[in-house]
Amino acid sequence: MWRVSLKHTNPDLGSEEKPPLILSSSRYFFWKPVLFIHQNGFRIRIGSNDSSIFFSDARILKWKEADSYTNGICTGTKYEIILATSSGKISLKHISKIDPPDDFPFFANKLIGQLADRAQNEIESGGSLQGNGWILTAEALQSNGKKLNCKEIWDAAMSENHVTVWKLQESYPFVRIPMETAQSRILLEILDRYVKKNPPPQSSSSLGRLLFRRKDDSALQLFLSILLQRRTWDFYENGIIQRPGHRVLFFRNCETLQYAVGLQFVNGIYAFTRTQLKLKSLPDLKLMQIKTQRYGNDKELEQAKLDISKQIADRLYLKVATQQDVPWGRFARISKDEVRYLSTSLLGGNFSMTFPFSKPLSYSFDSGKFYLFNAVDAQPLFTMDCDEENFYPGFFLLLRLVGEYGN
Repeated sequence: MWRVSLKHTNPDLGSEEKPPLILSSSRYFFWKPVLFIHQNGFRIRIGSNDSSIFFSDARILKWKEADSYTNGICTGTKYEIILATSSGKISLKHISKIDPPDDFPFFANKLIGQLADRAQNEIESGGSLQGNGWILTAEALQSNGKKLNCKEIWDAAMSENHVTVWKLQESYPFVRIPMETAQSRILLEILDRYVKKNPPPQSSSSLGRLLFRRKDDSALQLFLSILLQRRTWDFYENGIIQRPGHRVLFFRNCETLQYAVGLQFVNGIYAFTRTQLKLKSLPDLKLMQIKTQRYGNDKELEQAKLDISKQIADRLYLKVATQQDVPWGRFARISKDEVRYLSTSLLGGNFSMTFPFSKPLSYSFDSGKFYLFNAVDAQPLFTMDCDEENFYPGFFLLLRLVGEYGN
């Protein structure tokens, strides 16, 4: 959808930075809106009507960004942006596909950067940035009667479609602001810049910030929740608390990780995605099993998987550095200089294959499987399921070791 009534139709917006982009709007039957991205603003053309907008003449009223799915597979990002200018409102809707990609994310990032630059200059000059129930000045962020000095800001991030801000040494957020409300996306950009410029002290001895919470949505747990307390997991910066029972798992103690994702269909129609995360930690390698189901990808859980995997990979690297090898999935082992794979045949014969990191290697993913290639053959050297134990930590370890050879 696009709606605007602006005074200026041909201002000097500067040179075009990207090719024209046809927006995926369904409002107009005969014409699709065409976006032209310029140095100082952008133009929208519908048929023979051409309207121009300066970045300096806009502020964000609403910013909505969500994954777009086809049969449970993320195929792109859906944007809905509403801007206000001195002459009216502009509504932009577009689905930016992953394949083939387009330039709308470039436009979105440029728009955010330009508006954040202007807002930051106003704040540094004694002004403020205001939204629904909050105000940001050079000294503090105020929200719903609470005040957080800028020097006390621990971090800011988008979590579960909210701008989440933490105070130093406090696990629970100081404030959570819906991303769709006015100016909240600009607030996140400014706070993110501040945190990067003034990184807070980090400590792995505590759980750190509370990032998100997940509940067991399996059918059995939903039935048991009628009689018993429903199982939940609080994901923190450095660990997880499982309730009931208040069991604490620190990521620094994790030895293995296993992550499985399954798309569920009802009568051939995608219904939801079931995700399972298994973690084993020292000293007793006791299992923590996290099960969730939801429509589409679980971005927060995916990010937690990556963060935990990288920590495990760092410890595996220390092992291989002392001439040890470590298991990778069911049939592979990684050492400092090579990866070995035990190939099994239907007739029961086994033989080991060795692939040194000194030779060029490449990889690909497809339908939940990992493929390792050399530089010559089109056929993979071996294949591994991504839901095998320690696949992701082993993958990050492989990338690091191969990178040290310069391949």
